[in-house]
Amino acid sequence: MQSDYQELRNVGDQKHLEWYCLLSIRVETKKQKKYKKCIGVDLGIAKTAVISDWRGRNTKFFNGEPYRFKKNHYRELRTKLQPKLKQGNVYKLLKHISSKEQRWVTNENHKISREIVNIAIKNKRSIALEKLTGITKRLKVNRKTRKMLGGWSFKQLADFIEYKAKLAGITIVYIDPRNTSKTCPKCHYCSRSNRRTQSLFRCVKCRYESNADRVGAMNIAIRGNTALSA
Repeated sequence: MQSDYQELRNVGDQKHLEWYCLLSIRVETKKQKKYKKCIGVDLGIAKTAVISDWRGRNTKFFNGEPYRFKKNHYRELRTKLQPKLKQGNVYKLLKHISSKEQRWVTNENHKISREIVNIAIKNKRSIALEKLTGITKRLKVNRKTRKMLGGWSFKQLADFIEYKAKLAGITIVYIDPRNTSKTCPKCHYCSRSNRRTQSLFRCVKCRYESNADRVGAMNIAIRGNTALSA
């Protein structure tokens, strides 16, 4: 932590000019392949993303711990600098922190989205994503975690998946994510009691049991299949 803080002070003391060049390019996308089955992508906190098909196959978990660690790390740096905000270089340091954090998150989202699209290509599947409207309100978390969610990048990750999928000719469908973590993908019984803990899903009707985030991805894939066949 001390070395990071010293590095930021050094950056703030530098006087330099930055030049930016913005280029707009047009890229031709491939013809969309009409795969009739989806892989579902469930976005969250404990797991940044979980993908699965409607049968629970091709499941992959993307751990959210690195995100939480980085968010907490930079939040602690900002907290240390806030009391010194009136000093000349502190504002520059805060801007540098935000820029560094955003670059890291963007790079991680590029890697995750690329892997998800590659899995869809390999298994010849379309991709079903959640409609993200109000996602931070739907998540049941404490006040500290909800504050951290203000800078979470669900939308950026979804956008990266979408544009990479379009370049590869993979169809994207958006579904209503309500109750995807409470509905059994086997018997379709929906109850709050099905979600025993953050990570455990156990259907009170048919006793099907699995990881709760995996179940969410399965239900997203099921709804995606329905949307494609409509």
